[in-house]
Amino acid sequence: MGNAVHYGDVATPITVTVAGNDPDAVTINVHNLGSSIPLEAQKSIFQSWTRGHDDGSPPEHSTHLGLGLYIAKLIVEAHGGEISVASNEETGTCFSIRLPRR
Repeated sequence: MGNAVHYGDVATPITVTVAGNDPDAVTINVHNLGSSIPLEAQKSIFQSWTRGHDDGSPPEHSTHLGLGLYIAKLIVEAHGGEISVASNEETGTCFSIRLPRR
């Protein structure tokens, strides 16, 4: 949610959906419009010390360490789930978490 607020278009809503219609899993999606995440960055965005967007500030002045999505991935995987991102200029950015019903 914090990334959606920070990087999303302030003039458009952020949507959070929870889908429980799959008998095996629950899916949570966080979607926002705004600048898309480049494809190359999407490939490494869940790695430690990785910042997905350039917020314009010099790295030494950033308050973002590049650990948030990495930690989210570790937590989701510890629960047997998956986390992913899809981002492009037309549809915006959507982070999805799929957790098994165990």
